[in-house]
Amino acid sequence: MHRPSVMRGHRGAALIEFALSSSLLFLLLLGIVEFGLIFKDIQVLQQAARVGARSAAVGNITSIITAHTRNSAISLDTSVLGMTLKYSTDNGATFSNTLGDGGAQNNAPVGSLIRVHLYYPHTLLTGYIIPGKTAKDLTSDMVVLRE
Repeated sequence: MHRPSVMRGHRGAALIEFALSSSLLFLLLLGIVEFGLIFKDIQVLQQAARVGARSAAVGNITSIITAHTRNSAISLDTSVLGMTLKYSTDNGATFSNTLGDGGAQNNAPVGSLIRVHLYYPHTLLTGYIIPGKTAKDLTSDMVVLRE
């Protein structure tokens, strides 16, 4: 005797439910991975700014400061890494003076504050899947006292 199936009208429902739920889970997983990559780039950017600021604090010239900063940004694409070097003689109220070279050392007076500002466009993984913004601008600032 052949019994009619109650589920006969629901063929493929499990497949459709799986497709809908798995796409949401995949998107959630991709978001977690994206956040991790952004966090890693922020950490590398902060470390590079710290290394550059320390190099500036001891009086190195700008080319050495730039080299130290770029060399410490290990996992970043340094060709798109932006950097500004400025110093303040008014206890950090303004950083309007661009750091330059004054012979064998940089031109920041001893006791002034030096700011290393880095910016990096992090390429988003989700930018290729979800249309819109393809990069997130990350920045880091480090301020040190010129020794």
